[in-house]
Amino acid sequence: MSDIIMLNLTSFGFKNISQYEVHNSTNIGDFIFDKFGIEQNTYYLLCNGKIVNGELNIEVNSTINVVPKLLGGKGGFGSMLRAIGAQIEKTTNREACRDLSGRRLRDINEEQRLKNWI
Repeated sequence: MSDIIMLNLTSFGFKNISQYEVHNSTNIGDFIFDKFGIEQNTYYLLCNGKIVNGELNIEVNSTINVVPKLLGGKGGFGSMLRAIGAQIEKTTNREACRDLSGRRLRDINEEQRLKNWI
């Protein structure tokens, strides 16, 4: 007994969705490797928005999206932030800040200077 499956391999550079006849005891991962040479550990399968395993336990005539796994590592972002933080110029000018009542410190300081001048 065989089923018809639709494979969407557009994420891997293929141009269209293709229809294949697969024996219902066939592992989809093995089928994709035999047909396209794509290793099973480089992608995951989506059917109706849900991740499925390689067994053919999906609905007949449904589209299976073959989605590549994102390569990534562990960490590294914190050290990048520290390096950038060391390069950022530290400011000592706080006049653009506001006090608890919402007034700019620049305006408050200017008011104090005017009072002292008068």
